[in-house]
Amino acid sequence: MESAKGHFDKGTVYLAQGQYREAIKEYDQAVKLDPNFVKPWSNMGYAFFKLHEYEKAIYCFQKALSIDSELADTWNNLGATHYELGDNKKAYECFQNAVRINPDHALTWYNMGLLYISSHNPIQALECYRKAISLKPKLAEH
Repeated sequence: MESAKGHFDKGTVYLAQGQYREAIKEYDQAVKLDPNFVKPWSNMGYAFFKLHEYEKAIYCFQKALSIDSELADTWNNLGATHYELGDNKKAYECFQNAVRINPDHALTWYNMGLLYISSHNPIQALECYRKAISLKPKLAEH
């Protein structure tokens, strides 16, 4: 008997190996079996993001957030997707949601720094980078 969790677990292995198409197939099976299983939606969005299929990524992230709106990682990933599409306003809103949920989400602070740099606001960018590095010093290596 197939289970949503089994497909999710297989998808997660594929995702970790960078086999994004295979991951998407497994996550798609998981959400067909359980449409309210939030993790496959979020991870499928990330796989689409890695494939530069941003509209599909946005759809998946929004599905995940419609199930659980308190997912800092998903808000961050949705923000990064909007940033890649050049929609800095939506990216900023998503990043703000991520740090509202988890003020210690270092990657979101780092991504906000990128956003501020692209918006020609180096002072704000520096503040965000400092916050990110204080939370996760390895980010300084980027």
